Amino acid sequence: MERKEEYKKFEELLERYLSSNKDKNVSKKLRLKILDLHGYKKDEALEKVLIILRSAKKESLEKLEIICGKGKHSENGPVLFESVKNFLKENKNYFKTFTFDKNNNIFVYF
Repeated sequence: MERKEEYKKFEELLERYLSSNKDKNVSKKLRLKILDLHGYKKDEALEKVLIILRSAKKESLEKLEIICGKGKHSENGPVLFESVKNFLKENKNYFKTFTFDKNNNIFVYF
């Protein structure tokens, strides 16, 4: 199965899960999500970030922690951190603000 098909299936399952559990306040348990991008290529990582940003409101997320890594296994050093940071700057309509730390972790607040 291709990644795009996997993401589409994930979004469908998430939608079904959240809609079937509305009366159980399940969304209150899903306030923090951690996304570890170790091992992902740039395009795959950005696609994953976008899917979570789009589903954040449905999930009632308050915070997303994105672990980009330091790029020790990349030929040209860290790629994901700058790419994700720039991607977030271009897609501000999905969240309130974001910050980052010296370990190349990004924190998105909804």
